[in-house]
Amino acid sequence: MPTILACLPDRLFEVAQRAIPGLVRVGSLAEARSLLRTSHVDGLICDPATEAVAGAPELFWLAADFPSLRITLYTVLDPLVAQALVRLAGAGITDVVLFGYEDSAERWDEVVTRSAVSETVRHALAAVAPALANVDAPLRYALQDAFNAPRKFRTVDELATAAATNRRGVYRKLHRARIQAVREWLDWARLVNAYALQHDPGRSIDEIAQLVGYANRADLAAHLRTASGYTLGELNASVTISEFVARMAERLLLPPLPAGTAAGSATADVRGHEAGKGRRHA
Repeated sequence: MPTILACLPDRLFEVAQRAIPGLVRVGSLAEARSLLRTSHVDGLICDPATEAVAGAPELFWLAADFPSLRITLYTVLDPLVAQALVRLAGAGITDVVLFGYEDSAERWDEVVTRSAVSETVRHALAAVAPALANVDAPLRYALQDAFNAPRKFRTVDELATAAATNRRGVYRKLHRARIQAVREWLDWARLVNAYALQHDPGRSIDEIAQLVGYANRADLAAHLRTASGYTLGELNASVTISEFVARMAERLLLPPLPAGTAAGSATADVRGHEAGKGRRHA
């Protein structure tokens, strides 16, 4: 079970605690920062309205100083809070739960799951960050979102829609950034989450498979073997996160183009991704 702090007023804390019994309450964001410096913490749930306008700058600094920390905003929506949410989204704090609308047991379970995998996901995205930097912002955000929410995109077309482009546009932009076809990206996004959850005690393999977007244990095992060469047993017993992420980067990133070769000149490669690897549907 991940360690999650809560900086919430009484009414919101009572609702969150019913869904997450192990929630650790703190009286302020300053107290949360103190614990983050001395203890392992996976997530923070806070109300940006608790400290009014003064709360947003502290959240900015927390996000910058603790990049692996999963921050979830739980609040009652009003005009002042809406303004704070827009500012915080600019710092990458976009996970919001609205009191009375989205705070179901299922939504809180998703918050717990995301907190459990946040450090592993950050490690994975750091390994491909240089390539992602060469992708335009809408597609880059969608590719990152696939790791943060592995069930969000089932197909290439769904990811293309989120990135305001089409299937061919996705392949063309990925090729320019020297990233393999998007189906492999979506598979690795699910598998990285599965790796993290398999090391989170108390979850069965079938539960993990469904949480990351596979039908069952056998489906997860088959995709894992195809993408990485590892078995589920190896993943749990002997493969370190560094080894797993290195294998991911090796399979996802294409070799650099020869000097003097234009990235846009290899149209046949794009067609090859669509025709060859495209035979297996995401």
